[in-house]
Amino acid sequence: MILQSSAGTKYENYIHQMVEIEIRSTEEYVARMRKEGYDIVMPNLQLAHAIMSGILSALSELIVHDLSKEEIKSCVKQVGEFMEAGKK
Repeated sequence: MILQSSAGTKYENYIHQMVEIEIRSTEEYVARMRKEGYDIVMPNLQLAHAIMSGILSALSELIVHDLSKEEIKSCVKQVGEFMEAGKK
């Protein structure tokens, strides 16, 4: 319901708010890793925002389109595998 009928409510920008939380969390993670001595690169914030927005939008589509629990699990696994492939 939040994803489809939130216009005019505090949940209207729910996906965007979740993306912002995820970006802040990533920035904090990178800062902690650097403090521990790891050489880690923070992605460009605009690019990170676009990627995270795409991921959360894709996952929310699974809910909006009323897939079964098993179909959702399969799709989430595929999204994870797709994202992991970029790290190799």
